[in-house]
Amino acid sequence: MGYSHSWTVNSTMSDFARNLSFATFTALAERIIIVAEEQGIKIADRSGELLGGWEVSDSEVSLNGFDIESYETFDFHLNNGTPSNYCKTNLRPYDTVVTALLVAVKHSYNEDVVINSDGDVDNWVAGLTLFEDATGFTATVPYNDFVAVAKI
Repeated sequence: MGYSHSWTVNSTMSDFARNLSFATFTALAERIIIVAEEQGIKIADRSGELLGGWEVSDSEVSLNGFDIESYETFDFHLNNGTPSNYCKTNLRPYDTVVTALLVAVKHSYNEDVVINSDGDVDNWVAGLTLFEDATGFTATVPYNDFVAVAKI
């Protein structure tokens, strides 16, 4: 068990739309991660062992918390064979980055992604703030079934 987030990308997206959405997401993701590190959040590679070893490439975004603050890897792929994914963070400090990244996913994919979370709006405030600080865009809770819009 553990606090988690999940997402499902529309499997019928055209290659053009998928590539454009992913390129938009990776540009936002890199900025979010850099700002998070500047704010003191320790971000590591997928194993949680290499501080600063996160990855943003033309095919994936992956990261974890560092050392004892790691839990499960956040891994978002351009084409991973399965459009449904999840990440358990157990509310560790890198959850702020994961929630900000999921806001960026929703911003980039719009109606072509469904995002769910074990959290409520209070669990997303730090991620919404990070998204806004890093991108300059207004952040909203990206749950498709969440009625409230959080403006910070």
